[in-house]
Amino acid sequence: MSPSPDLSSRILPRVLIVSRRTVRKNKFVDFVGEYHLDLVVGYGAVPVIVPRVAGVHAMLDSFEPIHGVLLCEGEDIDPSLYDAGGDDGDGDALSQEQLEAVRRLHPSDAALDHEKDSIELLLARRCLERNEKRLKQMGATVRNASGYMNRLKVSEEREAAARALMAKMSVAQLASLAAFYRAMGNVCSEVLDAKLQPPSPTLHE
Repeated sequence: MSPSPDLSSRILPRVLIVSRRTVRKNKFVDFVGEYHLDLVVGYGAVPVIVPRVAGVHAMLDSFEPIHGVLLCEGEDIDPSLYDAGGDDGDGDALSQEQLEAVRRLHPSDAALDHEKDSIELLLARRCLERNEKRLKQMGATVRNASGYMNRLKVSEEREAAARALMAKMSVAQLASLAAFYRAMGNVCSEVLDAKLQPPSPTLHE
C-alpha cells in the first residue's frame, strides 16, 4: 500500500469574504457573488465565506489561518464609522445635513448593513496589524462613471443639488474626494497601458 501523499506543500492561502444579505421567499439569505468566488479561486486561493450574522464577531479566531480578506459587495459603509479627522472636526466625516442631501440625491442607494460593516472592520484591523493582504472592490465607481455623468447632465436639478452639496463640504472633504478620483484615474491608466502593451516574446532554447 502506497504512502499517503504529503499535502502540506499543497495547502493554499485562505481569503475571507463576508457575505451580504438579501430576501428570498420571505427569508433572509446570505450569499457571495460568484464573480468574486471565481476571482479568488482563479488566483489559486481558497475563498472562505464569513456569514454576516450576529455573534460571528466572537468566532473570528476560528477562521484562522487568515491569509487575506476581500472587501466587496454589500451596501454603503455606515457614515457613523467615518473618521472625524481631528479635534477641530474638520475631517472627512459628513454632517447630518450633508448625509440627508446624499440620501435625497440617491434615494435608492443609501441602504446600510451595520453587521457586515462591523465584521469587515474587525477583519481589516487584523490584516493591518499583521500586514496581511486586504483587497477592495473599487471597479463599480469607475465602470459606472460615464452613465452617472450622463444622468447628471439630463437632470439639471440633480447637478445643481450636487454642486450645492460640495459647496458645503470642507476643504479636507473635497481634497479627499479629488484624491480618490485622481487615484482611480491613475489605476485605470496603468491597467490600460499594461493591456495595450504587446506580450514579451518567449525565448526557446
